[in-house]
Amino acid sequence: MEKDLTQISFEIIAYAGDARSYEMNGNTSEMSLLLVHSQDHLMTSMLAQELIEEMIELYKKVEL
Repeated sequence: MEKDLTQISFEIIAYAGDARSYEMNGNTSEMSLLLVHSQDHLMTSMLAQELIEEMIELYKKVEL
């Protein structure tokens, strides 16, 4: 059965959180190309969302 998008998203966030805690503790963690690729997609999506939200606010100000 395929995982739904919400579950996959939370797994990516959990892995990112785990990676941060391992970096902070000086422990190493196994990295895979798939994990790096999914993190890249996550960060790109977060950046796009932030920029789009800012653009919407700018358009609202221009319309006033």
